Amino acid sequence: MKPKDLKNILGDLEEPTAEKKLKVERDEVLDEIVSRIHAGFERQLSRDWDAPKVINFEKDKIPPQAISRFADSIFAYKDEKEFLNTAYEFIIKLIQNSYNAGHNDFSLRLPWQNYYCGNRIVGPAGTPEKKLRIEIKNGVGEFAFFGAENISVKITGSAAYNLGSRSCDSDFTVLGNVKDHCGYEAAKVSYEICGNADEFMLSWSKDCKALVHKNAGKFCGAFAKNPNITVLGRVGHGFTMQATKTALQAIMEKNET
Repeated sequence: MKPKDLKNILGDLEEPTAEKKLKVERDEVLDEIVSRIHAGFERQLSRDWDAPKVINFEKDKIPPQAISRFADSIFAYKDEKEFLNTAYEFIIKLIQNSYNAGHNDFSLRLPWQNYYCGNRIVGPAGTPEKKLRIEIKNGVGEFAFFGAENISVKITGSAAYNLGSRSCDSDFTVLGNVKDHCGYEAAKVSYEICGNADEFMLSWSKDCKALVHKNAGKFCGAFAKNPNITVLGRVGHGFTMQATKTALQAIMEKNET
């Protein structure tokens, strides 16, 4: 076989297309944004307010991909409460900033708890015309999405207690289980829980509904106004039966319509 000369070898090399060049440029820009997010997070963790401010939550237009990369890089990095609080608050701010800049459809891992007692981190918030959509690729900690407005959340894992407490005009889909007080004091919020729901679900809520595919604990819908709760498995005692439909009731109502 005749050996190839340099011209033929170069001819065999793939010429970078405009699309590939654009992808490289986009990745480089994304890497730079993620680097700045990390610097901003370290600044907030250390509370070194004299350090240069590298993230402006009011003006920066942060793409969802950068938030996903950042969240993945610090997932389960520490378990101290102070870190968990700061991480949750920081990512909620990133999501709100990105949404306000016109982005949507966020997909990330969010394991952190909203620990601040008496002063929970609130949000995020979308609009009635365009709900803020988030997919969490694992479970969430306690008081996740406390006080959120006009959001649509899918959680592929389970949720700790008080998921969506005091939220309004939102919907939550949880593929796993949900701990107690889910939807506490919420308004016009809907839940679909593919696993089990613990006690006091939708307690003190207003105009909320829930579909629980497995079992629900006691006192679901306690002191709620206009609750609509369907449980396809077993239900606990207390106020539950006043506000809850069993699987048989749900099937009978469906057949009547």
